[in-house]
Amino acid sequence: MNIFLTEIISLLTQPPGNLVYHLVLTFSVAGALQVALSHWRSSQFPQGKRMVIGLSLLLVIRVAMFVLAGIAWQGLFNEHILLPPVDRAATLISLLVILWMWCFPEPVRLADAATWLVGLLGLTGMVLSVVWWTGQGTAMDYNGSWADFIGEVATIVLAVAGGLILLVRKPNNWGLGMGMVCIALAGHAAYLILPTPLGDFSGIVRLAQVAYYPFLLALPQRFPLPSQPAPIPAAPPERRRSAADLKLLEGLLSLGSASDPGQVCQTITSTVSTAMLADICLLLTPPDEHGEMMIQCGYDLIREDSLPGTILPGKSASLIATAISRGLPLRLPASSTSEDLRTLGNCLHLERPGHLLVAPVMSLENIPIAGLLLLSPYTNRTWTTEDQALLSNFTRAMAQLLQRTQALASLQNELERARQELESALAQVEELHGANESIQDQLQVAQEQGEKNRLQAESLAALIADQVEAGKGSSATKADNSQGVHRQSIMREHATPPAEGDYYEGELRLALEEVARLNAALSEADQKYLSLKNEKGSQVPADEQYLEMANIVQELRQPMSSITGYTDFLLSESVGILGALQRKFLERIKISTERMNRLVNELVRLTVVEMDGGKPINVEATDLYAVVEEAISESIDGLRQKDINLRVDVPEQLPPLNADQDAIKQVLVNLLENAREVTQLNGEISLRASLQGGDHQAAYVLVQISDQGGGIPPEYISRVFSRFGQADGKPIPGTGGKSSHLSVIKMLVENSGGRIWVDSQAEVGSTFSILLPVASEEFLNAEPGGLQA
Repeated sequence: MNIFLTEIISLLTQPPGNLVYHLVLTFSVAGALQVALSHWRSSQFPQGKRMVIGLSLLLVIRVAMFVLAGIAWQGLFNEHILLPPVDRAATLISLLVILWMWCFPEPVRLADAATWLVGLLGLTGMVLSVVWWTGQGTAMDYNGSWADFIGEVATIVLAVAGGLILLVRKPNNWGLGMGMVCIALAGHAAYLILPTPLGDFSGIVRLAQVAYYPFLLALPQRFPLPSQPAPIPAAPPERRRSAADLKLLEGLLSLGSASDPGQVCQTITSTVSTAMLADICLLLTPPDEHGEMMIQCGYDLIREDSLPGTILPGKSASLIATAISRGLPLRLPASSTSEDLRTLGNCLHLERPGHLLVAPVMSLENIPIAGLLLLSPYTNRTWTTEDQALLSNFTRAMAQLLQRTQALASLQNELERARQELESALAQVEELHGANESIQDQLQVAQEQGEKNRLQAESLAALIADQVEAGKGSSATKADNSQGVHRQSIMREHATPPAEGDYYEGELRLALEEVARLNAALSEADQKYLSLKNEKGSQVPADEQYLEMANIVQELRQPMSSITGYTDFLLSESVGILGALQRKFLERIKISTERMNRLVNELVRLTVVEMDGGKPINVEATDLYAVVEEAISESIDGLRQKDINLRVDVPEQLPPLNADQDAIKQVLVNLLENAREVTQLNGEISLRASLQGGDHQAAYVLVQISDQGGGIPPEYISRVFSRFGQADGKPIPGTGGKSSHLSVIKMLVENSGGRIWVDSQAEVGSTFSILLPVASEEFLNAEPGGLQA
C-alpha cells in the first residue's frame, strides 16, 4: 500500500505524469464552468454571475499552470527555478476563490474586498518567493524551505477561516463545501506533519486537490432553476364570456380616476399582484442619502388584505437598494442566503419570503422614483425572465402615473401647510381680540375700584370729624365739674381727660394714615386707568400694524445673516477640517437659511403691498445692471439643474431707475423662476433690457424675460396677474402655477411707477415685459447716494 501511494505521488509530481494532475483539475473546473453558464443563462440570478466569474478565474489559473508545466517538460526553461513558488501561490489563490464562491454566493462588499486583499497579498508573496528562490540556485529543494513553510501555514489558516465562515453562514449545500475544505486541510496538514519529501512539489497536497476539485461540479446546483409549469390538458371549448379578468380591469380603470396618493398606491399594488399572480406586492421608495428605503404600501393577494408601510434598512437590503438606484431589475431565489430576504421576512413577519422579483420605476429623466417588489411566500412561485420583462414593461407605463401622484401629493402638502398658516393667523387675530377685551375689562375694574376708594375716603373723613368734635365737648364738661373738689380728687379727675385725649389723638393719627394710604391707592388707580386708557387709544390702524409687522420681520435678517456668516466661516475650514457628513449638514443649514431670507423678503414685500396706498420702502436711484447680476446669481443654480441656457442682453451704461432696488430684484428673481419652471430641459431663457423714449418725452427702460414654456392660451391672458388665477384653483397653462406671485410682481412694478404685461405665442413661449421710469436729474441731485448716469 505504501509503494502504491509512493508511485501515485511520484506520478503527480514528476513530468510528464504531473500533466495528468493539471488536466484533472482543469477539466473539473471547465465542467463546473459549463454548468454555471447554463444555469446563469436560464435563471439570470446574481449568484450565477458570481459563479461564472469565480470559475473563469480558476480555469485561467489551472490552464496557465498546465501550460507552464508542459513548457518546462520540453526543457524550454528550468522548472526548478520558477515553478515551485508559482505552484504554491496558485494553490493558495485557487483555494481562496473556491471559498469565496462557497461562502458568499450573493454580493457582500466587505467579503469581496477582503477576498481581493488576500489575493493581492498572495500575488505579492509569490513575487517575493520567486525573487528569493532565484537567488538560491539549484543546490537545494523547495520542499522544506522557509518560503514553502510560510505558504503552507497561510493555506491552512485560510482553510480554517473558510470552514468557520461556512459553519456560521450555512449557505445552500454547505456540507459539500465543508467536505472540500476538510480534504484540503487534511492534505496540507499531512504535508507539514509527515516527513518532508524530496523535490520541489508536495505530492500529498496534489493528491488532495485531485480528490476535492470534482466537488466543484456540484457548486452550480445549489440554486434550483425556475420551474416551468407543467402543460395543462386542453379543456373542452367553452363559450368566451370576457377578454380579461374583470377584477384586474376594474383596478386599471380606478388608477386613472384615483386622486388620493394612498389610494393610488394601494390600487397599484393590488392590480400588479393580481396581474402577476404574486402572493405579495410592495411599492418601495428609492434609497435616500443614508441608504434607507420605505415600503409605502403593499397588498397580500392570498389574504386579500392591504399591508401597512414601514422602513426598510438599506444596509440590510443592499441588493434591492442597488438595483433600484441603478435602474436594474433583480431576481433572487428563495434559497438565497442574502440579507435582503431575511430583512424582508422580518419587516413583513414572514418565516420565509419566498422568491423575489424587483423592478425599478424610472422617470423620463432616467431617475428612479419607486420600485415594485414581488414575493411568493405561500405558493413558492419562481419568477422567470418573462415575468421580469412583463413587470418592467408595466413599470414604464406606471412612471407617469406615479409622477402625477407625487406632484398631487406635493400640492396637497402645500395646501395643508397654507391651511395651517391661515389657521395660525386666525388664532393670532382671536388672541388680539381677546387682549382688547381684557384691556377693556381692566379699565372697567380700575374705574370701579377708584370710585369705591373715593367713597371709602369720604366716609372715613366724616367719621373722624365727628369723633374729634365729640372728644372736645367731653373734655370741657369734665373740667368744669372738677372745681371745688379735693386736690387728690382733682388730680384724679384731671388724670382721666389727658388719657382720653391721647386715645383720640392716636385714633386721629391712624385715621389720617388710612386717608393717606387710600389717597395713594386712588392715585395709583387713576394712573393705571390713564395708562390703560392711553394703551387702548394707542391701538394702531391696520396700515401701521402692517408696517410694524414688516419691521419685526426685518429684524429677523440680522440673526439669519449671523447664521449665514458663521456657516460660511465653518465651511471655509478655518477652525478645523470638516468631515463629509458635517459639510453636508452645514450646506443644508446654509441653503435653509438662504431660503428663510428669501421668504422674509417676500413677506416684507407682501406686507407693504397690502397697505392702503403702500409704496416701496426705499426709493432710490437703482442701477439696473447690478440688480440683474444679483437676480441671476440667485437663480443660476435652479437653471443649472435643468440645463437651461440663459441669454442676457443688458447694456452696462443704462441710466439709473427711480425705484426700490430690492423690489426690482424680487420681480426679476420671480420672473426667472417662473420661466425656469415652464421651460423644458435643455431649453433657453432670454433676458433683455433697452432704453425707450426720446429727448422730448420721459425716458423708460424696457426689461423683457422670454421662456420656452409653450405659451399661454389667449383666454387666460387677462387672468395671468390675478391673485387667484383660475376659478377652479388650477394653475394657468404656460405659467409656473403661482398666480399670487405674479400678482405681487404686478403691484411691485406699479408701485414703482412702471407697467408690466405679457405677450404669448402658441407652441413657443411667453414674454413678460416691464417698463420702468428713469430717474430724473432733480431726483439724482436730491439723493446723495444715488447713482450718476
